[in-house]
Amino acid sequence: MATVLKLPVDSLRSWGRDRKSHGMIGLMSYSHLALEGCHHFLPVIVPLLVLNLGVDYARIGALTFVALSVTAGAQPCFGWLADRWQPELIVPLSVVWVGLCMALSGVMPTFAWLSIVVVGASLGSAAFHPAAAAVALSVAVRNPGTMFSVFSLGGTLGVAVSPLLINYLLPAWGLPTTLLYLPVALVSAAMVFLGLKVLVPEAVRARRSSKRNSTGTVEPIPRTVVVLLGLLVLSTMTRSWVLGAVSTYVPAWVLDKFDNSMLGGELLALSALMGAVGNFVGGYTADRFSGWKVLAVALTGVALASWAVVRVPVWALLPCVGVFGFALGATLPVPVLLARRLIPTRTGLAAALIMGLGWVPSGIGAGLAGWTADRFGLQAALEPLALYPLAGVGIIVLFAWLARVWDVPVLRTEG
Repeated sequence: MATVLKLPVDSLRSWGRDRKSHGMIGLMSYSHLALEGCHHFLPVIVPLLVLNLGVDYARIGALTFVALSVTAGAQPCFGWLADRWQPELIVPLSVVWVGLCMALSGVMPTFAWLSIVVVGASLGSAAFHPAAAAVALSVAVRNPGTMFSVFSLGGTLGVAVSPLLINYLLPAWGLPTTLLYLPVALVSAAMVFLGLKVLVPEAVRARRSSKRNSTGTVEPIPRTVVVLLGLLVLSTMTRSWVLGAVSTYVPAWVLDKFDNSMLGGELLALSALMGAVGNFVGGYTADRFSGWKVLAVALTGVALASWAVVRVPVWALLPCVGVFGFALGATLPVPVLLARRLIPTRTGLAAALIMGLGWVPSGIGAGLAGWTADRFGLQAALEPLALYPLAGVGIIVLFAWLARVWDVPVLRTEG
């Protein structure tokens, strides 16, 4: 027990050894909070959009699918750009763009205009994530899992704050409440831009100089590594499928089943807050144990909690959603860390594959859940979700087995 308790103390002691690197991580975490805080309130205003714009859940689900597909499809391109250009400029510009688009989402007169701004915000999110991850991981030499989890923590908190804030402002201000997100985005982007001008040059030069070999070209990716990257993406897809359906329709499901308009936003906020805790625990644990084992346990937790949430009485929703958020958060940093170990000279691409392609099923899950909800009800749409993370457990076990057979060093712990 004494050894176990000593680990966090050692980690905290090492945390203060490089203030500039940790300042960079903190700044990227804040930028992540600002972007997600401006981007993730749409599920809370879905019931009002359905009434005001005269759309059904299937169209909302289709819009979610298109927006997330755009994010996923564009991220590898932006990841390639982040590895070769100036990610420190992409980050603040993305925050401003997402804030502008989502601020307009509540005042759009038609569903077509709503679709344009939501998809536009998705492009901004696609640009942000690989660029910010590349900057954050460029300084994560010691305990990279913990460091990346701090970066992810900001985004998780943003996802929590966004629906919680608008949930309490909507009754007084209505849909124009979304306009308040624009000044928040402008101020946050200015702070990030000025901070990066001070902190980024040395770290970025070091990261860019390590990208190429002696001939000035980028090393090709071996086929075995491509297969393992594909399995990591597939395992991420299983948790994203569940997340897309839950985050889009839980407020409407709670309103339909329990006749409570406030509880849905509170549950999303609780899930995101517990996800922040799970995020840090997942990254910290992955620095000390095999990352694939951490991911397998977390996906199992997501499956069990997903099964319970839609079946328990209202008094048990809070603990079940808390467990769901914690387990889901723990799955976030580990695949990115494993992908970075597979292709250490292409951090932007590694992050884009996991946070981009790995999130494609989030839109598919939301779209399918919307189609099912219109025909059989929201309860029937959410009940099968536990099956997908269970498939993810099998995929990550296959990943670990192939890595051992091919003698790929990805399973070695860092830090």
